Amino acid sequence: MPFEPPVGLVHPCTQALFNRFYYRFHAATSEEHLVPCDTYFFPLDVALNWHRVYGRPGFLQYACAFPLVESRVGVKRILDRCQSAGMPSSLVVLKKFGHAAGWLSFPIPGYTLAMDFPARPGLLPVLDDLDEIVMEHGGRVYLAKDARLRPEVLRKMYPELGAWMKVKAAVDPTTRFISALSRRLEMHPR
Repeated sequence: MPFEPPVGLVHPCTQALFNRFYYRFHAATSEEHLVPCDTYFFPLDVALNWHRVYGRPGFLQYACAFPLVESRVGVKRILDRCQSAGMPSSLVVLKKFGHAAGWLSFPIPGYTLAMDFPARPGLLPVLDDLDEIVMEHGGRVYLAKDARLRPEVLRKMYPELGAWMKVKAAVDPTTRFISALSRRLEMHPR
């Protein structure tokens, strides 16, 4: 994308056209063949500055994970809520996770869902609703891609946060190491 348009180019009509083109292009080359790892794992990297299609308002990515037993219902509820709110995602990625260890580790055995939304009025309350759905199903939001989670929601999604905060207090009693994320989410020991 050679320039950033003043308004986003991502809306239902352009998405429908793109999806139709993408399907027909790949249907024509449906025989099995090997592709390079980078092309497979990073398909957007083919288009330089792809993020510019969202225009000056930009986009937000919402990434969450559900435990395996809750994944089907949780993912369906997330997608239903986006549809009922008139906030379709322009890009959706669903992946299966294995186990990961760590007090603030995002992966849990189950599925992760990542969705890109054009930034527009009304989106933030819908994302708050998605947080509630994720919590109800024992899931969590990916902190590395978050810009708006509330501190009380973090504590419900990451039950081992308290253990991490104790270690942080012991290692850094004067809170010299702090980030904007930890300030916003009140992750530093008091």
